[in-house]
Order: sequence, then C-alpha cells, then structure tokens
Amino acid sequence: MAGFNLKIGGFLNLGEQAAEVWRALRRRCRDRCRRAPLPPSHVQAATKVNDGLSTAFQKDTVRNKLTDGDYKIVVHVMECRALKAVEEENQSCDPVVVAQLDFPSDLIPYYQNTPRKHNTTNPLFDYTMIFDKKNVVAADAEHAVLTLKVKDFNVLKRDEYIGQFDFNLSAIYARKNHEYFNQWCALMDVRQETERPCGYMKVTVTVLVNDDEMAVHSEQEAQAPPPPLPAPSCSRLSLLPPLLPTASPATRRRPRAGGTTT
Repeated sequence: MAGFNLKIGGFLNLGEQAAEVWRALRRRCRDRCRRAPLPPSHVQAATKVNDGLSTAFQKDTVRNKLTDGDYKIVVHVMECRALKAVEEENQSCDPVVVAQLDFPSDLIPYYQNTPRKHNTTNPLFDYTMIFDKKNVVAADAEHAVLTLKVKDFNVLKRDEYIGQFDFNLSAIYARKNHEYFNQWCALMDVRQETERPCGYMKVTVTVLVNDDEMAVHSEQEAQAPPPPLPAPSCSRLSLLPPLLPTASPATRRRPRAGGTTT
C-alpha cells in the first residue's frame, strides 16, 4: 500500500511539473509575439487593406468644397409659369431658356438652350442640358456662374429678354447631393429697378466633380405638387435673388443664388 501511494505521489509531482513547463512555454511564446516585428509582406498586405477602407470611407463622405478636377454641370429645366407677356395682342410669348456657364478664366462663356415653345406663358420644357469641363482649378470654379435666361424667341429680329436667375457653382455644390432639386426660381429683369418677378422657373441643377454621382430620387419626390404661382406668398416657396432696390442702375449688381453678388 505504501508503494502504491508512492507511485501516485510521483504521478502528481510529474503533473505539476508538466503544467509548470506548459505555463513557461506560453509566456515565452507571448513575449516573442509581442517583440517580433511583422514580416514585410504582412505589413504591405495590412497597408493595402487600410488604404482600401480609407478609400471606401472617402467615397461615402460628402465634399462640401469644390476641388480641382473634371466638372459636369447638369441643368434640367422642367417648366416656367406666369412669364411676362411680350406680345401685347395675345398676351403671350414664345419662350426659350438659354443656359450660360461662365468661368473667370474663359474668354467666351459656354451656351446651351432648350427648344422654343409657342404662344404660352406657362411652357413645359422637360429638357436637360449638360456642360462638361475638364481640368478645372477649384479657385476658378469658386467664382463660376451658371445663368438661366428666359427669352422670347424671334425669327426676324433679336430675341427679347424676359428674365433670369444666376447660380454660383459653389452654392450648388455646398448643398445636399450637390444640387437644387425641383427648385422654383423667381426670374428677375436685372436691367430694371424692380422687385417684381417676371415669371418663375422650375429646375434641377447639379454640380458633379470627378467621381461624384447624381442622387436618385423617388417618384414621390419628383412629382411633388407645385406651389400656387403667382401668389403673394410665393417668396416662401421660390428661390429669390438678393436684389438691391436702392442701388442706381450704374451700380446695380446681378443677383445670384447663395446670397452673393458680383
């Protein structure tokens, strides 16, 4: 019996020694893992993963400031309402919308226009114009202006000016989705000292830079009911330019969206 107890005690001692050896090995492995640097291949792989995550995060981040690169300006003219009647006989006009994109570095602005409509002061256009400009410097784009003019089309004489609204590209880009969506704008005659609109225009204007993508809107958003135009309360529903009624014609400045003037 004494010999049996001796054997059991020996086995217990061996078990404790093995456990102690196992603890020592674990401590040594832990220390080596802490001190040993990663192989270069592992470091490069980790860097690629982090760069990929960073790039994906940047794509989801909205940039509110204009940057250098390729620009695309998309103008969707939907309709006009309550335009000033140019033809006194039938109290109507033949409206056409002219889009003018002006960068300070360009000697000649870019022009596009919608098809003309006949004998109406409430024309439906549903027409899209796209301006593409490559290698634009951000400082130049900050002062670029998009002007939307409504004119009465004439064949034998010069088109007659009705009104306009100006957008700063920086003001458009600073908005959500970089756009004015289904926006009613009050058209003003900048040649006259008056705050009375010459009509209203519904547009969607978008500024895209480099890899920006246009926002997708639901049918409910796209088919929102129009405001009651003309009406005394239309200033709450339309984008009104900052006019200066007390300024003289010589010192009057053109109104622009975003609260800036030139």
